[in-house]
Amino acid sequence: MAGVKKPSILTRLFSMRLRLAAGAAIIALVIGGAYNLSHLSQRLIYAAELSSTFISQAIGDHDHCAAQFVDHEQPEGMDEAATKYDPAYADLDKIAETGAQGMRLHAAHICSFGGRNFAHLVYTRGSQLISLMVTERDARAMRQGVAPQDDGLRAGLQQALRDRYTVSAYQTAKHVVLVVSSLPGTENRTLAERVAAPICERLRRMEVYSSERQAQRRFLHSLIASLGQWSDSMND
Repeated sequence: MAGVKKPSILTRLFSMRLRLAAGAAIIALVIGGAYNLSHLSQRLIYAAELSSTFISQAIGDHDHCAAQFVDHEQPEGMDEAATKYDPAYADLDKIAETGAQGMRLHAAHICSFGGRNFAHLVYTRGSQLISLMVTERDARAMRQGVAPQDDGLRAGLQQALRDRYTVSAYQTAKHVVLVVSSLPGTENRTLAERVAAPICERLRRMEVYSSERQAQRRFLHSLIASLGQWSDSMND
């Protein structure tokens, strides 16, 4: 078209270099962001590692407590003392029931070993003695000595072998759910996925709901306090 000046070669080269530089910057940002997310995820997983002492406590409770209930009849439900200690322990036996097909429940109570309390469900499968446990996710349970401020999802399923025992554990924000037995690692893991994972999902829902309620209460208290201060200033 007449009167329209075509861009020079230098202008076109500069424009091309600018686009290439912008593209390279975007790629660098994406790679850097992915690296940072990966590094953060690894740090969160490391922070959620369970301590050796905690694993020993779980095994000790299984070893010393579970065998005492092998000859007991199936309980009617979770022991009342357990639900009073932590309302989240209510109906653990019912939540695990579907995944516990082929297993026989002998006890559902709260007990302790090494200074740690456990909600303890004692099962047998044939001659195998199996413990399903729930306990507090506190600083003492963690390898780093600090309770992580997350929902435990990134920790996934952790597994530990100690002597003849296998421990498979899931975590939530406030609890650790474990399966302890003498089963091979793969069998214990599969069992944990069947009985411990559903309990974890239920606990997470309860914990989220509880956190939301607490946030609402804090907001209301803050609002009431602010209205009270406003009313006092108006009266003055």
